[in-house]
Amino acid sequence: MLDEIVSEFVVESYESLDQLDRDLMALEQTPGDVDRPEQSGRLPSL
Repeated sequence: MLDEIVSEFVVESYESLDQLDRDLMALEQTPGDVDRPEQSGRLPSL
């Protein structure tokens, strides 16, 4: 049971980090896009 919870946490953490990476790359390419920081701010705390 604990292994399953930890495994799910790790998967979700990688997904969140991947989304953050994509958002930061998009922000670099379009720095004037005011919606980008909001999107990254919606990520859960790791």
